[in-house]
Amino acid sequence: MNKLNITLVALLGVALIGFLALYSAKPTQTVIEKTVGAVAGSDFTNRVSFLDGFEWGGKYATVATTSATYTLSANQYKSGLIEVTSVTGAAALTLSLPASTTDAYPRQVGMRTSTIIKNSHTAAATTTTIAAGTGIDLQENDGQNVVIGINNYAVVDCVRLVTTDVACIINETIPAD
Repeated sequence: MNKLNITLVALLGVALIGFLALYSAKPTQTVIEKTVGAVAGSDFTNRVSFLDGFEWGGKYATVATTSATYTLSANQYKSGLIEVTSVTGAAALTLSLPASTTDAYPRQVGMRTSTIIKNSHTAAATTTTIAAGTGIDLQENDGQNVVIGINNYAVVDCVRLVTTDVACIINETIPAD
């Protein structure tokens, strides 16, 4: 009988150890971390959808020069609205966009920016012509040009290309009233 008790105790011990090993083991988990929702800071690097519309900008830059040419800085371009103001003696202006290597444009392929340029000149000979900066592929709508007439606006939509270049589409508007 002693052998039977020892065998039973041994079997119960093995069963108890097996039970504890089976149910006390922690499950293996794979954790994948991705940023979703709000992020600290102001950089968004992925598409974002909003249910109630979207507003951006809030910055304003002016260009007031009597020179015939002017190159926008990256900060001026990123302002959202650039106004070419009237200066006494100002001639027609050629306004060059910043180079594609500046931080004026998105860094990731396919990302876009949009800026509005207003020509506030009132004299007939004071148009503003938009010129391409280095690495900018300047495009216009069919039948239009890159010259902004007096008191007109132009929307400049730019997209980062697969190369290091940026394509910018110029769309001049005219007063509707």
